[in-house]
Amino acid sequence: MNLECYEKLGQAVAASLAKQHAPVPVTTEAKQELRRRLFRMMRVKEEWLPEISWQTIASCQFDDVETETLRFRSWDGMYGDATLYLPRERQGKVPAMLFSPGHAHDKGRFQPNYQTMAQLLAAHGTAVLLFDQFGLGDRAHTGHSKAYAPFTCGTTVIGLMILEGIALFNKLASDERIDPERVGIMGHSGGGQNTLFLSVALQERAALAVSSGWACSFEYNARKERRLCPCDLFPGLLHEFEVWHAIGCLYPKPILCCSGMGDPMIARDVVLQLKHRLEAFYAPGQSEVFLWDGDHSWTQPSDFARVADFILHHFGLPTYGDSLCKLPETFFPPTPNANKPPYPADAIDLTQLAANLTGIAPREANSVLDIFSAPYFLTQEEFAALDQETKAFFVQVASFL
Repeated sequence: MNLECYEKLGQAVAASLAKQHAPVPVTTEAKQELRRRLFRMMRVKEEWLPEISWQTIASCQFDDVETETLRFRSWDGMYGDATLYLPRERQGKVPAMLFSPGHAHDKGRFQPNYQTMAQLLAAHGTAVLLFDQFGLGDRAHTGHSKAYAPFTCGTTVIGLMILEGIALFNKLASDERIDPERVGIMGHSGGGQNTLFLSVALQERAALAVSSGWACSFEYNARKERRLCPCDLFPGLLHEFEVWHAIGCLYPKPILCCSGMGDPMIARDVVLQLKHRLEAFYAPGQSEVFLWDGDHSWTQPSDFARVADFILHHFGLPTYGDSLCKLPETFFPPTPNANKPPYPADAIDLTQLAANLTGIAPREANSVLDIFSAPYFLTQEEFAALDQETKAFFVQVASFL
């Protein structure tokens, strides 16, 4: 029976992809259509977009970089922390990158690789806003890896993340020290995923984009036989658009997609398929795909230099090239900020935020089995015969259909 179920799963995925008919994002109309599809999938509304306010709670100066530790508020009761890296020597307004970190969990924005990249960019003239996602780093109280209840309110975790990301982009671009015409977006791993969706949401407002550690396809991700994080669940996405449509929404602005040759989560051939699709409509040099030697994360100085130089080059700043032989020491320890002030008494978590925005009371949910229905392509008898782990897998894949 399991074999028959897997055959039906494959047919259902193929049928969903056949209905996609997403436009190539080279016209204003095509991009608007893709943005409508994004908001439909994320189950969020434009009027939910918050306006960020922030204050500096600490500042530090290093050789050629200065940092500001920021406490921000997006919606009422939703607080977060971020680090703004700035070049110390500034003449006029500087370009900037909004950096979405991945699943660094307790480390959050203090994960060493993220710090290193921010330091390298700031040292050569680009400001970087590196922030903690919901539930990660200093924001553990908001919930993340087990945040299934927001789905019961009729929205998604990724939708709330992207709305906050748009608001942070808006706030960064409005900073008096930042050139609003040169603000880009970047991220690694789960942050690379967020960058894809921010590309659809922001489109040509972003000066450039770097999606690292997520250069694959939504179909490939949906069919992974492992439990996906709630922020990786995208209801109905497979008949909406693919990764190349998403990152391609920046067209004709420059984009870089990169991945490790030995990444166990992303197959090299899927990366190359993404490369060919982007090259089909992008001008030479404006769309780049970089495969580093290694697994999921940047490790060698040349990896960091390649990513940083793409950004610096397109911002007209000095690049590193082969001169980066040793990575700098990170400014902060890879742990949450022990000296930060406590969050205000009205601080809420993701579930309460979802309830506040939708007006729908949440119910208890602990897995995908509690938030999505049984696969439509299986009979009740077929589904009932599966063990719990396999049931969860089938429900997870079906949610993308």
